[in-house]
Amino acid sequence: PIILLSVLSAGTSLAQEKQPLFYFKVYAGNGIFTPGSDGLRPSSVFDLGSGATVSYSYSKKSLGAGFNDGLGIEKPLGKIFSVGLDVNFLHGKTLTSNYSVYPPPTENINYVTYAGSASYSVTTFIPNVSATVFQKQGYSIYTRLGMIIASKVKYQNTENYVIQGNGTMPITETLNMINSYGVEVGLNTSIGTRFNVWGPLKGIVEISDNLLSVSPKSAHQSGVVTEAYSVYVDDHITYIKSNSGVSTSNSAAAANGNGGGSITATDTEPSFNQHINNIVVTVGLAVAIK
Repeated sequence: PIILLSVLSAGTSLAQEKQPLFYFKVYAGNGIFTPGSDGLRPSSVFDLGSGATVSYSYSKKSLGAGFNDGLGIEKPLGKIFSVGLDVNFLHGKTLTSNYSVYPPPTENINYVTYAGSASYSVTTFIPNVSATVFQKQGYSIYTRLGMIIASKVKYQNTENYVIQGNGTMPITETLNMINSYGVEVGLNTSIGTRFNVWGPLKGIVEISDNLLSVSPKSAHQSGVVTEAYSVYVDDHITYIKSNSGVSTSNSAAAANGNGGGSITATDTEPSFNQHINNIVVTVGLAVAIK
């Protein structure tokens, strides 16, 4: 995280400019780095033995990449400190992951392909405390420490498998999973500058470091497996905190008379964390209300 700068000597460099009652701001930017975040990887990789040729590609960026915008209000408490509240919207960049496996001629499979994608978005409220560490006539430099409250996290993952055998119809599998989350918390640290544009209008340039770990409470997985006929899958998953790593499942199958059918299931699985970290550069405008 960006470490808050010392404010012990900041008062000596502050100008005697009258502080406004509060600032109202809007901003936008992009998550340029995603240190420590989770990427998208296939849930399973088919093992076709030694001698197989494998090609693999995936998104270079991870959760946290994408366009950010938001708005906020800030209340100065004097010449140095202020408190505020931001509402931030992360429009996550779609992540992808792909691989192809070509087994040796001795295998009875021509190839296996996988294509996965994940789309996500995060809405957060960030109560924060700012400290002005340097100020001259026309501009100032500040640091900020905030608590991220993620009130709405959306995550949807789609996986497509194709298995082509020698002289047989391909087996295709398409699975779509939507996760559900509760309220999650994280940490925000920032450093930025505010400068005069015109009258009460100020410009803002800011670099922020955001650390957020979320854990889905449940998920709904649906899809279809096809090989001459189709079997539809509908699975409701509940995640629980467990050290045993043991999963439980209750499922039921039903035929449709055409060789296919459906499988419905209710599963309980150990919970896990997804890390959504980013370093964001934003620019914006603030209006000083006096």
